[in-house]
Amino acid sequence: MSFKKITLMTLFLITSLSSYTMAVEATSSLNSSATKSLTSSKQWLFVLSAQKGRIIKKSDDTFELSLSRLDRGVIAITDEPFRKSKILTSTRFLNDFNQIFSQAKPNAVLTYSGLLTGKKSPPITIVIQNVTVIPNFKVLLSLHPLSPNTVLPKGDIHEVKLFIDAATE
Repeated sequence: MSFKKITLMTLFLITSLSSYTMAVEATSSLNSSATKSLTSSKQWLFVLSAQKGRIIKKSDDTFELSLSRLDRGVIAITDEPFRKSKILTSTRFLNDFNQIFSQAKPNAVLTYSGLLTGKKSPPITIVIQNVTVIPNFKVLLSLHPLSPNTVLPKGDIHEVKLFIDAATE
């Protein structure tokens, strides 16, 4: 299945779950055995959403994205032939992020609305270097653009969505 089909399926899932307000626990928590299952043969795509974000430039190619008002769940889907999906709690996913992606830093697509215009952004491809969770406050993601010609906005953004590339199961 092509990336375009995965993206369309993911967008459909997000739209379908837009009224999602309660945390949904996956049937098995994301403990060490579940983390291992997220990193051995299936390709998982994760969708993380937050109401607010702020992008700060740290150096020429490194940025910090702070997220607040996170959705309580992260959607995880696989491609053919498995076609599995689940919702993980955002807190657990973010706390385990660096372990889940210990083999390679994931690519992601960042979309948002806001800044001064309130218009939706074009998708921006990034690499997430590191995640730091500050309990009950916010999440900090260290990132850089995937392409050197990509321009990341600076300042406040809203309706943030991160489509995080596969972790292999």
